[in-house]
Amino acid sequence: MDGSVREANVERPELKRFGDIVGRVVTVNWSGKALVDFQDGGWYDITASDAYLIKLDPAEAKAKFDPKANSAQAFPEKQG
Repeated sequence: MDGSVREANVERPELKRFGDIVGRVVTVNWSGKALVDFQDGGWYDITASDAYLIKLDPAEAKAKFDPKANSAQAFPEKQG
């Protein structure tokens, strides 16, 4: 599951705040939580399950995901 671009399942009340933004799964921890960078500068622990995170088609992911907008970079532009 790590490295893939996913969007939160907004049908779940606790994930509605993520709306239409997409994020990159950085890793999955031992507790079964995916560490997701949703391109807003924060990383979030979300249950690593298809019920919580929806994997995007690679073409759709490429169109929606901006790799320079996330915080998982050696020198993010936001901190410059």
